[in-house]
Amino acid sequence: MNSIEVRHITKTYHGQKAIDDVSFEFKSGKIYGLLGKNGAGKSTLLKIIYQYIFADEGEVLIDGQSANNNEQMQEKVYYMSEMNLYPTGLKVKDILKWTDRFYQKFDIDKAIRLANLFGLDTTKKLINYPQDTKQSLNVLLLYHWIFLTLFLMNRF
Repeated sequence: MNSIEVRHITKTYHGQKAIDDVSFEFKSGKIYGLLGKNGAGKSTLLKIIYQYIFADEGEVLIDGQSANNNEQMQEKVYYMSEMNLYPTGLKVKDILKWTDRFYQKFDIDKAIRLANLFGLDTTKKLINYPQDTKQSLNVLLLYHWIFLTLFLMNRF
C-alpha cells in the first residue's frame, strides 16, 4: 500500500461534531501518530479509516481508491483495539478459521504456528483468556498485515 488519504471527514454524534472537516494523507514508509486528549476524535477517525463506522461527510482513499464498501481496499488495513471485536464464545481456532475466510491473504497455518509460539491453546474459548492474552491474539491476527498494509492501533 502506498497511501491512505482522508478528505474532509466529518462525523457527528447526537448533534456534537466528533470530527470536523479533517483532511490529511498517510504515506508508505513512515510512522504516524494521532495525538489529542480524550474525546478529540482519534478513535472515531481510525474507525472511519477502517470502515468500522462511517463518516457523515468526506471520504477515505486507499491507494487512490475509495475505501467505502471496497473489500479489496479493506484487506489492506487492519484495525486493532483493546476492545475484543470477536464473539467471546468462539474458540481461538474458530477465530482463525473465520479470519482465514474473511481475508484472502491470511495464512492460517502460520497463524496456528504463531498461536503455539504465543502459548495460545486454540481449543479454548476466547472468554477463558485474560485481557493480555486476548491482545496476543490480536497481535497474531495482524502479523500478516505488517509488511503489506497500514496497521492502525487504538489503545484506549
